[in-house]
Amino acid sequence: MNSYFYKFMINLLKRFSSERKLLEARGAFIIRQLCLLLNAENIFHSMADILLREEDLKFASTMVHTLNTILLTSSELFQLRSQLKDLRTLGGRAAERPPQCPGLALSEHQAQAVDLRLQLLDVKNNPFLIKALYGLLMLLPQSSAFQLLSHRLQCVPNPELLQTE
Repeated sequence: MNSYFYKFMINLLKRFSSERKLLEARGAFIIRQLCLLLNAENIFHSMADILLREEDLKFASTMVHTLNTILLTSSELFQLRSQLKDLRTLGGRAAERPPQCPGLALSEHQAQAVDLRLQLLDVKNNPFLIKALYGLLMLLPQSSAFQLLSHRLQCVPNPELLQTE
């Protein structure tokens, strides 16, 4: 990676750290636009590298959550999601590596949740998974679990919109 690019990413994360309202209001948009204009893999890799050394673990956790949300829901990152899915399939398990920063390490449970979310984005190959989750949603009482699952299912791409024929 170019040293100017890396310095830019450091400064962007410093700005997000010092101006949390900017992160909340425009952070996802800024990162998505950068991913459109530059290499998304380099952006996520450099941010992960910088966040590993971040001393403010609360900010690092917020930033990781923001990056995960962008990665799992943004149409601009479809290719990167596919690459990660392929890596996961090949056995590259982040949860099996010793954590360098306990607050940022993925547990096996979190890794499985990421796999499930990636499968939800692949509507064509997982229609029964989505139908099962909608069935489960109908059985849940109106609670925080219901709200969470309902919100996740709202992020699932519409199969009719994916058809190009």
